[in-house]
Amino acid sequence: MQLSEAKEKYIQTWGTFATNWGINRTMAQVHALLLAEGRPLSTDEVMDLLEVSRGNANMNLRALIDWGIVKKNL
Repeated sequence: MQLSEAKEKYIQTWGTFATNWGINRTMAQVHALLLAEGRPLSTDEVMDLLEVSRGNANMNLRALIDWGIVKKNL
């Protein structure tokens, strides 16, 4: 699975902005990916699309859930 060029640029830019605000880059990229896709994604999809480890994906998804920014889709 691959991202379109526009989505990839958006995700990378959002990650860069976030670091300027003191937010973890990967967390911002996960957030941007979820916004750009507009549909629920599994941890495996996040891992695949962002090329991050399971631990990194889980940790950042959990943080976004804890902050109330995203919700778990059951």
